[in-house]
Amino acid sequence: VQHHSSLSGDSNDTSSTAPPSTPTLASSILSTSKSHLSDPGPTRDAASSCLASLLSRPDLESCHLEEFANWSDDVMGRYLRQERRSGDSAGDETYDPMLPLLIIGTVQTLAQIYKSGTRSNLMGGRHLATVERLWTSSILVADAAAPPGRRRTRGVRNGDCGIVSGSGGSSLLRKLLTKLFARVGATYLPPRVASWRYERGGRRSLLHNLASASSSSAPSLPVKEASRMSSEVGAASQNETTQLEGDLFYVPDQVEDAMAQLLLSLTDPSTVVRWSAAKGVGRITERLPAVCADDVVDAILSDLFADMERDGAWHGGCLALAELARRGLLLPRRLDELVPVVIQATQYDVRRGRHTIGAHVRDAASYACWAFARAYSAEVLRPHIPALAEAIVLASLFDREVNCRRAASAAFQECVGRQGADNFKHGIDVLQAADYFSLGNRTDAYTTVAIHIASFDEYRRPIIRHLSEVKLGHWDGDVRILASKSLHNLVELDPTYIADVVMPRLLKKCTDDNLAVRHGAILGCAEIVLAIGKMRDETDSTGDISMKDETANALADLVSEIEKARLYRGRGGEMMRSAVCRFIECLSLARLPLTVKQQVKLLDSLDVCLKHPNEEVQEAAAAALSSLTRSYFPVGPNGPSDRLQKRVVDKYVDIVRTEDNPAAARGYALALGRLPKKLLAPSAHVLDRILRTLADAAKINSKVGDEGDAETRRNAILSIVGVCEEVGITTASDNVEMSSNVVSLRKINMTTAFDALLASMEDYNTDRRGDVGSWCRIAAMNGLVSLTLMAVAADDQVDDDVSRYFDQRLCVMVMGALLKQLSEKLDNVRLCAGSCLEKLLLNKAPSLPFVPRRAVLEEALGVASISYTERNHVNWANPAVTFPMVMKAACIDELFEYIISGLVISVGGLTESVTKAATSAMLDWTRASKGPGG
Repeated sequence: VQHHSSLSGDSNDTSSTAPPSTPTLASSILSTSKSHLSDPGPTRDAASSCLASLLSRPDLESCHLEEFANWSDDVMGRYLRQERRSGDSAGDETYDPMLPLLIIGTVQTLAQIYKSGTRSNLMGGRHLATVERLWTSSILVADAAAPPGRRRTRGVRNGDCGIVSGSGGSSLLRKLLTKLFARVGATYLPPRVASWRYERGGRRSLLHNLASASSSSAPSLPVKEASRMSSEVGAASQNETTQLEGDLFYVPDQVEDAMAQLLLSLTDPSTVVRWSAAKGVGRITERLPAVCADDVVDAILSDLFADMERDGAWHGGCLALAELARRGLLLPRRLDELVPVVIQATQYDVRRGRHTIGAHVRDAASYACWAFARAYSAEVLRPHIPALAEAIVLASLFDREVNCRRAASAAFQECVGRQGADNFKHGIDVLQAADYFSLGNRTDAYTTVAIHIASFDEYRRPIIRHLSEVKLGHWDGDVRILASKSLHNLVELDPTYIADVVMPRLLKKCTDDNLAVRHGAILGCAEIVLAIGKMRDETDSTGDISMKDETANALADLVSEIEKARLYRGRGGEMMRSAVCRFIECLSLARLPLTVKQQVKLLDSLDVCLKHPNEEVQEAAAAALSSLTRSYFPVGPNGPSDRLQKRVVDKYVDIVRTEDNPAAARGYALALGRLPKKLLAPSAHVLDRILRTLADAAKINSKVGDEGDAETRRNAILSIVGVCEEVGITTASDNVEMSSNVVSLRKINMTTAFDALLASMEDYNTDRRGDVGSWCRIAAMNGLVSLTLMAVAADDQVDDDVSRYFDQRLCVMVMGALLKQLSEKLDNVRLCAGSCLEKLLLNKAPSLPFVPRRAVLEEALGVASISYTERNHVNWANPAVTFPMVMKAACIDELFEYIISGLVISVGGLTESVTKAATSAMLDWTRASKGPGG
């Protein structure tokens, strides 16, 4: 007691002898703490905490609390006047830049006082008038701090403060005001938890659920369980009615004002404000009568979930429902209208420009599902479990955001644990497949986890419907592609439903006005057709997995319908072309019956896409061309017809030779490497002409029009390798009967290909994009590996040295060219060269012959003691690692010139790390190479 008195200055006779002007310890602490309330950092938090603790003391509350309240009211008044004058340069007083910080500290202190203080002291008759005055000022400050366009108290005046206006306050101020409203509102109510709340679900434990599940095999338990269920539901209904009738009392107007402010804060743009408001709604509601609490729930449902465009309101509403459910304030009779709203929120996604918003809403909806699982017993929630399980599983598998997938997975885990695995069918199996880590990768979630969960009947059709109706029309193209791949994998689980129900619906959407919808529908049709074709090939039957005739005809005419609707034009044309090319590829791989006219029409569509300037479209068209020409356009015993030869091979060759349009030259050069053997090698003359054309296009000084084109040269190199791999080498000792309408590669063809690739290794052309010649060098390095292994494998069947495709001279040139690139300045080039060298040196079937001083080279590159599967153990892109290893091989006379020529380029490079590493490696090698007298 004496200690308390000494703080207030009333101890024994000290106060009677001290001068009136002498400050007491308490007043000094108050003064110092108030001076730090305007600090922007953690000092303010410490000052507000100190003030709250000091003013909550019973001995100081009587003499200092009202003084601080009056001071706080004065600060709020000054803040309101300054906000009213914002933008008015004619004001009498100057703008105080510290006032916005001071108001934050003041509100923070008041909020902490109402947290740590006692209700009897704060709401006593002595301070009630001051509290009410502060309450009015706080509402006006909250209105001034609200973002523009969200104020509710326009025209309300506070003495001389005028009409509140201004640009709004910070989110921190709004959050602290929300805390203040919640705590003051709760202070006006009796300090007791409402007796009408639902408590049964909140007291249940996981151990109880597991014990119930383990004992469910007892024969007498179902009768007991049914009796317990009936009695529990009946008792809950009776208790609810009794409590609703007997739990009524007067609710002050200030509580209504506080709840109005909290409901408004649930729509605040800031997440922290909405979260604080949701907790405040829960704390006040648990002290209200049941009738008033029911009005709060009605207000949340009617005001916050009415407009789909208000994402903040949906987020705040989900948080509020979750907080109310956690406290047992959502009675079971309201679940029929609450559960559908939460399920809808799990898929909330509103388009805004080029993106959408709603991830925070979906996350909060998972939190609400989690709260429902904890709050209610299995008997109460059982009617809603199927819908909840479906929504949560779909969100956990297919949500675009990883945090939302994991939040939904956590909610499902809580549901299974609290409600019992018997209610959530296959709950344990689903949890084991869709856990925190497996859902972290979106591709795995779509293509692996979803397929496993779809094996359960309860989830199969919902997953298929969700993918086909929602995700195939998603705004994100990557999600649409994943959805189509997932549907591809799901076909084998329910082929009849997908072929007879899903496919016709998707076909109708393929010409939709919405770009995302039609793009996803085309991709979905493509992948479904491909999956059905694979199943038909595997089962060798067309019975249960065949499509209806009208569906097959619609698929065959789909490309024509898209072109008639001119859907390639405008925004998204490239995306549509890529999707159509993928559709043609899948259609061809599935070998859907097509007329000759339809086949030619598809070929014409691909020809148009091949000369499109977009590289992705060209690549998709080339892949589709490869499948189309292999599945259709049959050739006779004498090879392709003259019409087919002119339409495809001759046309493509002529365009590559003479076309001035770079896009066309690139596309058709790429297409030549994707054609089947029946068109590439009907005769030696045709094969020679194709390879010579591609070799000419790959030359360093080749021109497309008046300028060189790196993409054309790169595509020509890729096609040279593709043609050689497709045609292949057939020797007399292979004992393989060659078809009469195709020929194989001859030595002159392999020489042409090797010469073209080795020449491309010297492509150092540059343009405004940089060293574009590196694209050709990388393609040539990968091609040299393929051709070398092919030639060596063919030589193993040849005894005559004259007929060999690969000799010592060629081996030195190939290894030297790769070592030169390994010594150069670009990281990606070195990485590719190192990988290629490892493949050649470590390959055992066949083993590369003619390597000069092979043991020394393998030791220098660190591959002497590893196997083929252990390659890529060195980071060849790191110059500090690569250059010293390469210089160890400089002692091989046949490779010395190649290594030094590459390292000289790196020494003169512009990158400091490359230059230092190259210079150091060369100097170290030079010093080590000096003789004893050097």
